Amino acid sequence: MDVLEILNEIEDVVEASKPALFSSKIAIDKEEILDLVSELRLKLPDDIKQATWIKEERDRILNEAKLDGQKVVNDAKVELSRLLSEDSVMIEAQKRAAQMLADAKKQAATITLGSIEYSDKMLTDTQEKLKNIIETLNDNRRQLNDMAASVKRTNQ
Repeated sequence: MDVLEILNEIEDVVEASKPALFSSKIAIDKEEILDLVSELRLKLPDDIKQATWIKEERDRILNEAKLDGQKVVNDAKVELSRLLSEDSVMIEAQKRAAQMLADAKKQAATITLGSIEYSDKMLTDTQEKLKNIIETLNDNRRQLNDMAASVKRTNQ
């Protein structure tokens, strides 16, 4: 029998007892009640021990859950901090990459413009040289034509 059953038995004995004449008091079988109280005393320590163990186990589980919860929160904070740090590094890297790309485009435009100007100068110089060569060729042809005309006149 467990503690509750023993208490129920005591209650049954009290209720089944007969009232004394002209009084609210009852006559109880002393031996039966003492046996039940003795049995209750024997059972009570085990139940108290079990209840104490259950309470201690509950407290241990709650503390463990609390520590696990704190660890999860701390880990989440560390991960959030890491992600934010990575995010700021990523943003800074993107800014630097954008700046490097803009600088490279500017430098490419400068080089391209320099190449165009150089090519134009080379073509202008070549054009001038060709113009001089054509003028020289034209002069040479005139001289040849003049010589040919002179030779024709002397032969006539």
